Amino acid sequence: MTKLSAVISAFAAAGTMAVMGTAAAQSTTIKSTCQNVGGAAVEPFGTEPGHALRETTYSCTVNGGPLHGAATTGTNIWHVRGNEWTLLTGQGAMRRPDGIAVHLVTEGTLAFQMKDGKVTGWTANGKGRYLAASGAGTPLGGKNYQWRVSPTGPTSFAIETTVE
Repeated sequence: MTKLSAVISAFAAAGTMAVMGTAAAQSTTIKSTCQNVGGAAVEPFGTEPGHALRETTYSCTVNGGPLHGAATTGTNIWHVRGNEWTLLTGQGAMRRPDGIAVHLVTEGTLAFQMKDGKVTGWTANGKGRYLAASGAGTPLGGKNYQWRVSPTGPTSFAIETTVE
């Protein structure tokens, strides 16, 4: 896997990981540590050059909120147009023995920063909603959230999620 491919995989997965826990009574930002799981092939999409689909899978550890310590898994599907990516769909679940929260990522964009034709960084952000929750995750049920992702390594990233 090339360095660019590894970076792309890591941040693309991040979109769905906007499911970090938070206190239900107030807007709170929580951080999670994540990594890409497996490879993520780019598939041609449509007839325009440079358009593709990329499905990414990730896992994270939740740091904070009602499901602190939970494991999160999820998948995103991105529409790739050169250096600009738009999230088509994403979903996942935070799981801990005493609770669960299921989320849907409803919006997301990802953009590379380039210098001299090389990737020097990237940014990703978007929105989502917790569709269902039980046990310790109950405070998240029905809540909207915003997410922001930053790289921490070739296939790892951090997600900051603010639950509204």
